[in-house]
This record gives sequence, C-alpha cells and structure tokens, in this order.
Amino acid sequence: MTSYRATQAAILSQANKEKLLIKAKRLLAGTRKKDHLITIFSDEKLFSVEAEFNSQNHRVLATNIQQAADRGVKINQKYYVEEILEKHVLPWAQNHFGQKKYIFQQDGAPAHTAKMAQKWCKDHFPAFIPKDEWPASSPDLNPLDYSVWGVLQNKVCARPHANIEALKKSLTEEWDKLSVQ
Repeated sequence: MTSYRATQAAILSQANKEKLLIKAKRLLAGTRKKDHLITIFSDEKLFSVEAEFNSQNHRVLATNIQQAADRGVKINQKYYVEEILEKHVLPWAQNHFGQKKYIFQQDGAPAHTAKMAQKWCKDHFPAFIPKDEWPASSPDLNPLDYSVWGVLQNKVCARPHANIEALKKSLTEEWDKLSVQ
C-alpha cells in the first residue's frame, strides 16, 4: 500500500457547472470581436529561496519581479490599488499597448475583488472583466496558472537562493528566457 497526500479540488454542483458554462461562453464571445486582441492576466505565485517548496513561506505579489512587494506587506485593497495597479500595472499597460484596446483580468484574491479595486479597474482600464463575470473555481482559464508558473518553478526552485534578491534575480533571468510559444 502507498500513502498519498489528499488533493484539493473544488466540488462543482450541476448548477455551478451550468453557471460556469454560461460565463465561459460570454467571455469567449467577447474575445471573438476584432477589436479584442490583448488580454492582460494578473496572478500571484509563491516562490521560495529554499530549493524545496515550503507552504509556510510568504507569498510575493507583483506585476513583475522588480516590483515584488516587500516581505511582510499585507496586500489589502488600498495597497493593491495604490501601490500595484496605479504605480505599476496601468503605466506598464499604457507604455506597452498605448491606444490599443486590451482587457485586464484578475483572479478572485480578496484584494482584487474588493469594491475599491473593482471600481478602480473599471474606471482606468479600456476593458475589464469584473469579478461577477469571471467563472468561479476556474484557475485553468488563466495561462499563468497552467503554463508559466510551473515552468518558472521547475527552473528557479531546483536550487536554493541565498536571499530574496538572489531569488528575484533568478526569476527575472528565467522570465526573460521564456518563449512566447
């Protein structure tokens, strides 16, 4: 006999599945318009200076590696809007996309779904997928969850890092090596 760790998964009722399908179809229809070519996905991922994953480590939330929040910073709605969205995400998006239409999407983290953050995103991004339109329990809709984070974790977390700065440097180097394909 072999011992296995229990996996966690969302239990979806038939009603939840039907709601997910409706929301997913609505999102898909919105992406088929000719003026929609760009979606900016936001997400967070835990990386450790230790070689092995340790679930007790702190999370680091950032729009990119250089702007990672300092250790111990609580990411509440005020910090998220003022320090992340205003100072990093919006200027980055404006610099990269100019007048092109793009959609900003975020996950269900409490700071993202707070009224202040939802209103700010609606007021400042050309298009925004609000929390009520994003299918619940569907991390697989975000390519960062099913592609990018796993690749970075395999490359960066295979070795220990002396400190947070060394980890950020490794993450930046590996991020820059990622292929668009």
